[in-house]
Amino acid sequence: MTRIRCFVTIAAAALLAAPASHAMINPGFTPVHLVKQASVILWVDIKAGEAKDTYTARIRETLKGKAEEKTFRLDYFQGGRG
Repeated sequence: MTRIRCFVTIAAAALLAAPASHAMINPGFTPVHLVKQASVILWVDIKAGEAKDTYTARIRETLKGKAEEKTFRLDYFQGGRG
């Protein structure tokens, strides 16, 4: 019982001593602002690939900007290289 009480006391002290983090959220920032700031917006179809943790992505449509319509492979372990 003493070990549990000691652990709880240390955990409570650590949580109380941690500084609070504050985020500044702009309530006036909307998806319209995101579209204005973006240089390229793509509509992409993603499907499961042949192997586990691989996917095939195809650019379906370019909504804003310029991009060639192509298909590419995404590999979870390779970080999209390939």
